[in-house]
Amino acid sequence: MKKGSWKEMKLDNLRFFYGKLAAAWEGEDDDRGLFSNTYRMIIAAIESLPENPDNDVRCAMNHAISADTKTMDSIAARFTGR
Repeated sequence: MKKGSWKEMKLDNLRFFYGKLAAAWEGEDDDRGLFSNTYRMIIAAIESLPENPDNDVRCAMNHAISADTKTMDSIAARFTGR
């Protein structure tokens, strides 16, 4: 990947903040499983994009990712207290 690309920065950021919890909660049958599945779907969606997508695509992805990470943050807060 090209250093500094939008795609690389998004993936690094998501993996840093959510990757460990997603891996730990993989296969759970409650909201922790939803957390892991949401994480995997976001990562897959970003990986399917070119390195630096058009601004319209970036805006749409940022909006969708923001909504999903709010849900993930609420799940993480419930189960970890952070």
